[in-house]
Amino acid sequence: MFVLGEFPLTSSGKIDRRALPMPEAESPTEYLAPRNAREELIAEVWRRELRCGPVGVDQDFLALGGNSLAAMRIAVRLAKDHGLKVSVAHVLQFRTVAALAATLGSTDDAPPAATPEEDRTRAVRSNVMSTLASAADASLVWFRRSGESTPLFCVHPGGGSAHWYQHLTDQLPASVPVAGFQHPGLLDPVDAACGTEHLAARYVDELRATRPSGPYRLFGWCGGAPIAWEMAIRLRRLGADVTLVLLDPMLQVAGLTVDGGENLRVLTACDTAYRRLAVETSPDRVASLRAEIAELLPMIVAEPHHAHLDDPDLDEVWPVAVRSWRRQIEARIPYRYAAYDGAVHLVASDELVGGFHEALAGLTFDDYVQRWRHLTSAEVTVRRVSGGNLTAMLPPHVSELAGHLVDIFPDEP
Repeated sequence: MFVLGEFPLTSSGKIDRRALPMPEAESPTEYLAPRNAREELIAEVWRRELRCGPVGVDQDFLALGGNSLAAMRIAVRLAKDHGLKVSVAHVLQFRTVAALAATLGSTDDAPPAATPEEDRTRAVRSNVMSTLASAADASLVWFRRSGESTPLFCVHPGGGSAHWYQHLTDQLPASVPVAGFQHPGLLDPVDAACGTEHLAARYVDELRATRPSGPYRLFGWCGGAPIAWEMAIRLRRLGADVTLVLLDPMLQVAGLTVDGGENLRVLTACDTAYRRLAVETSPDRVASLRAEIAELLPMIVAEPHHAHLDDPDLDEVWPVAVRSWRRQIEARIPYRYAAYDGAVHLVASDELVGGFHEALAGLTFDDYVQRWRHLTSAEVTVRRVSGGNLTAMLPPHVSELAGHLVDIFPDEP
């Protein structure tokens, strides 16, 4: 799902619908076919909802172009059409057909024994694909495990989904392992209200569990920048070497705080409409509320032709999702940046430099950069990437962003 960390805006400040992205799915070159009826069923539902080719049993959901909206659709299809007890959290946590089928229980037709070559292939793939059956509270998503270079750890933007970083992974050298932190609220709505400090502490613990010592490379984008900043502070306190890169970071300092802006306004209106819809009995009022929601949802989710936004089968999951995204934004509002003693590498999109993005908090771009210089006792570098705050993470602009990261990490081949 393209849950927008921030909305692309026109020069007049209105939402630019033409800038909303279209999802693209990619499939790895190897294909391991489903081995039983349940795997075949799940693979076919994935193929239809992800609009991709045949799905192998160990292809990663995110690598295929999956996101949280796709997870919602898949969970609903498997539950309502096929009677399987599957939730959105299941799809996001167990991100292969094999892992999802296994967690849903046994089937009558067990998979045939693998050949030695299949065993070798699966062993190799298990080293480079993301964790398939991690603990329920794990937030770390691996896009590429292989590579001899220092891994890059990316923090999710405001919407909470890490899927955005698949395109960036594809553009970075193959020697660079890449992982992303995904907001735990996507798995458990209760966690949507976790504040910045809480998330930073949690992510640092998970980071050190997989990589006990530095150096560390952190990337924070827009609404995820405060979390990356707080993580860097905590890692530096532990004596670690940290390289911190921020793309269009939200400015929340010295009384200049972003209050959620248009994002929070739309989410609040949509959440309120869903709450009223749940108790409304008047047919006319129900129709009016549904019409209001139909106008608001496309501002929250970029989906081709908005094809599934009015799917009645999603009526039960949309209110939960909207409330979760609203709580995520509200939870980050109280945070204020603390002083940091390390270097900061700012990357600014054309939209930010042009003064059209709310991350500026009402400042000119020069004053915005100066605020960051006041927050650190070390060097602040500034680079520019073409595109908007959103499109900078999508082709073709993401290749330029990847080039900046390679420059910042000069030891990368």
